[in-house]
Amino acid sequence: MVRYKYGPWDDRYYPLLGALAGKHLIRFSRRDRFGAVVTDHGREAAVTLSRFSEWSVVARRAEFLKDNFNLTGAELKERIYAGLPDVVDLPMKSEI
Repeated sequence: MVRYKYGPWDDRYYPLLGALAGKHLIRFSRRDRFGAVVTDHGREAAVTLSRFSEWSVVARRAEFLKDNFNLTGAELKERIYAGLPDVVDLPMKSEI
């Protein structure tokens, strides 16, 4: 992970997000900031995959995260900074 202005980020996310968008599983949404939204096709794929034992653990974890940590980017950033105070003092683009 790398420290950026609004919290940790991993540059490996970019190709992953691009691949998901290329397969029409997400679409990018930009109001005043970056966002990614799951498409209907993405929802259908997630439901289908969740039925396979190999993906059921991932589905349960995602459900848990949504139920317990369904946060905005700003809320997530605040929690990261509160929980990892050393990260706040690192220079931008430092490896975490």
